[in-house]
Amino acid sequence: ILKHAKERFSIDLRNPYLSNKITFVKLWSHVLTDAKWYPVATMICQCVASIIVGVECVLKLSPDFYIDTTGAAFTYPIFRVVSWPCKVLAYVHYPIISSDMLAKVREQRPNYNNSESISKSTTISTVKLAYYSIIASFYGFVGRFATEVMVNSSWTKNHIDGLWQTSSKLIYPPCNTAMMEGISLEERRKEKSQAGGPKYYVVSVGQFRPEKDHFLQLRAWKTWTEKHGDE
Repeated sequence: ILKHAKERFSIDLRNPYLSNKITFVKLWSHVLTDAKWYPVATMICQCVASIIVGVECVLKLSPDFYIDTTGAAFTYPIFRVVSWPCKVLAYVHYPIISSDMLAKVREQRPNYNNSESISKSTTISTVKLAYYSIIASFYGFVGRFATEVMVNSSWTKNHIDGLWQTSSKLIYPPCNTAMMEGISLEERRKEKSQAGGPKYYVVSVGQFRPEKDHFLQLRAWKTWTEKHGDE
C-alpha cells in the first residue's frame, strides 16, 4: 500500500519518520463485501456486510479519527456512536447510488446495471425503483453522520450534497504529472506546421468501468466521422 502511494501520488510514506507510525490491522470480515457472494440484491447485501466489517474495526481499534475513502458510508454511525467522540471524515469517489441511476430505472432505459429483461417490464422496474429508493434513503441517512465530507469531482459533489444534505469540499485527487512534463508542446506545434495545418486530438480521460460508457463515446465518434469525414 505504501509502495503504491509513492508510485501513484508521489507521496513517500516509507521514510523512517513516518513508517514506524503506520500500523496495518488485518480485517478478516472484509471478504464479506465481495460482490461475488451476492448475485441478487448485491448493493444492499454489500452495505450490510460493510457494517459487519465496521464492527470488527471498532472492536480491534477505537479511533479518534475515522477516514473513509472506500465508500463505506454505512459504517459511519458505528464510529460516531460506539467510538464517540470519534470524528468521521469521508472522501467520496463515487456515490453508491445516484439520481441518474433512479432516472434510468424510472424511464425503463437499459444500461449496464439495468438489463433489458428488467427495463422491458413495468412491474419489475417499479419494484427495482422502490428498492433503489429505499437504499438512497438509508444512504442519505448514514451519510449525515460524517463530520467532514470531501469529494473528488463536481459530479460527485452535486449528488452527495443532495443525498447527504451537506456542503462537501471539492478536492481533486493528487496526480503525478512527471510523465506529462516530458511532452514538448513546442515540438507538437512544429509537427503541425510541417504537416501543412493544425491537427486536433480528442482525449478521453477515465477508468475503464461500465458506468463510463466508452461504447457511447465510440458510437458518437463514429457518427461524427460519418457526417464530417476527415474534416
